[in-house]
Amino acid sequence: MAVIRPVLISTALAMWLEAFYRFGATWAPEILPGAMAVYLVWTGIFHMLRRALPHVRDMIWMLIAGLAGLAFEWVAVGNSPCGNPDALQSGMFLFHATYPLWGAILWDQTDQRRKAGLPLIAVFTALGMLGFLLPMGDARMGWFLFVPLALYPILFVLALIRGKTSVRPLR
Repeated sequence: MAVIRPVLISTALAMWLEAFYRFGATWAPEILPGAMAVYLVWTGIFHMLRRALPHVRDMIWMLIAGLAGLAFEWVAVGNSPCGNPDALQSGMFLFHATYPLWGAILWDQTDQRRKAGLPLIAVFTALGMLGFLLPMGDARMGWFLFVPLALYPILFVLALIRGKTSVRPLR
């Protein structure tokens, strides 16, 4: 159970952004099941590694997750700088660096960052939902591409404020 709940929370945080993209910007809900499978597998590996190496600082885990996410985006999705020059590389890095660790932060009720993260997620959910009031077109697409993604740089910085989330080591 020490890994399952953070994995599910991390996956939900990733799927939160995917849902805004797929339902709000591109209308491609058929992508969601495959994305969920990838997020579940990746966050499972991530949280097992964190338990196997409990003394590694959160900043290092975020760097690893961000680079692994960029590699996946470039190779499997085609969002490399050459393949898709319009893709926001820094946004993809911050998203992938942030959502896996925040599963652990949100699950750990003793982590003070949780108290700031939960209201931020609620505010950005409300802001994202406002995009559904916009008519289809460039403004709506821009809203859904940038407003929900703006949560992740904030969570990234917030995660760095206190550098270590509690991790129970593997036995």
